[in-house]
Amino acid sequence: MPRSHKAIAGFAVDLLGQIITQFLTFVSIPIIISNTNQSNYGFWLTIGSIMTWISITDLGIGTALTRQLIKVQTKFAGDLLLDKRNILLSTSFVFFLIAAIVFFVCSILLFPVSIKWFHISAADNRTYFLTYFLAAFAGAISLPLSIYGGILEANQKMVLNRNVATGASLFNIFFSVICIYIFKDVQFLALSLLLTVLIKSLILYYFAHKNYAFSLRFSSFSKQEFHRLLKFGGNFQLAKLANTVASNTDNLFIGSNLGLGFVPIYTFTSKLFQTFSVVIVSKIPGVLFPGLAEIFDQDGQHKIQFVFTCLIKLLVRIGIFGSVFVCLFNHVFVRLWVGEFNYGGDYLNWVLVYLLFYETIFRGTAALIMVYGDMASWAYVSLFEAILNIILSILLVRDYGLTGIAFATAASRTFTTGAYLIFYFIQKGLINKSLIKVVLEVFLKSIPTIVFLFLFQLYFIDQNWFGLAAVGILGLLINVITFDLLTIWRFKHEGWRDILSKVLYNGN
Repeated sequence: MPRSHKAIAGFAVDLLGQIITQFLTFVSIPIIISNTNQSNYGFWLTIGSIMTWISITDLGIGTALTRQLIKVQTKFAGDLLLDKRNILLSTSFVFFLIAAIVFFVCSILLFPVSIKWFHISAADNRTYFLTYFLAAFAGAISLPLSIYGGILEANQKMVLNRNVATGASLFNIFFSVICIYIFKDVQFLALSLLLTVLIKSLILYYFAHKNYAFSLRFSSFSKQEFHRLLKFGGNFQLAKLANTVASNTDNLFIGSNLGLGFVPIYTFTSKLFQTFSVVIVSKIPGVLFPGLAEIFDQDGQHKIQFVFTCLIKLLVRIGIFGSVFVCLFNHVFVRLWVGEFNYGGDYLNWVLVYLLFYETIFRGTAALIMVYGDMASWAYVSLFEAILNIILSILLVRDYGLTGIAFATAASRTFTTGAYLIFYFIQKGLINKSLIKVVLEVFLKSIPTIVFLFLFQLYFIDQNWFGLAAVGILGLLINVITFDLLTIWRFKHEGWRDILSKVLYNGN
């Protein structure tokens, strides 16, 4: 199977796994919050934001390792391949081990700061410290153990990797729910996370060793290979660092300025936004990159323009449906899911609606930056976005609360990475008059879906899960009829292969 097909298969499996995981998360969260208090759960969510920072301590080595393993396995064979692979893996492992120790020690040293930052009482210190300790340890050990997943990725075992990740997520959900229901203590969420990391790593280790010969030795560490890995991953990592800062500081500012009890409210209100933008749209660049890179190398600008136009059609279509649905039905969703008191208000929701549309378009087209090889400039723009986000969050959180935090994120992204991408695509000739006409066409085709959703919300929706599911399914059906079935009818005289090809590109 070609690499592009395996990437798509990996995307499909990953998407299915994400859908299952998200559904079970929706089901499990009401059980969890009913068996712990709002502040404790807010602390756990905030720890999750802090632990996300573990991803920046690898300095891009993880990404570079997968890339270099692919190159080595293409160029070498036999004993020479084994030697090269062992050097790469050992070098990465030694670095990850050091990074894990540094991360863990720094995390523990920062705990007293977090106590003051989140205004935690002395009576809660022990519970919070144990929770924090277990989460930090889980994050630390995940670094050196991540190389096994990298081995499988490099050998085109994306589906296996995604299956293991999905299975681990499901175990985490079930174990967390059972423990919190029995013990009613937030520290068991951290214990569940630690067990999940260990079990996932053991499974990946088994499959990696079963299929590929390698050994890890401290003596095989290579300064030359380390510098090569670091050089490749540097720009990726700077952009990753910026994105991590921009995406994972909200809970910190909310917890410090408004109280830990407000963190779940912000999280629950933004859940639908996260589901659309992160679960679905964020997967697109990873799937597109290999194919886009191949197209660019072979045919250059002409086909890139065609693919970009098709991509924009799809993303605008998804963005319109998702943002309108969240705008009209997020309040109902949150009330049914976790209760009215966990809804952050309409002003917050409107900002999230804008963010959803923004993320759909701009996150989905970000793969082209990598295709053109301009990661350095993208990294610095992303860093500026992170800095601006922090400044605006500090200025707005006290006076405007949760809405101010969301607005800081929206404004910083719009005027940095958003503006950069627009000018960049104009410079590359990808944004032109013909593309604007295409976008207007998608907006016009979306009107029946928008009208239906609005009328359903205004007159028909029952305030229950059945009504919410009905509007989602019927809205998607109308969208499919408007965009896809009408296309098939329009080209009914052609063969099915031609028809379906046109359907994928919205009928043009």
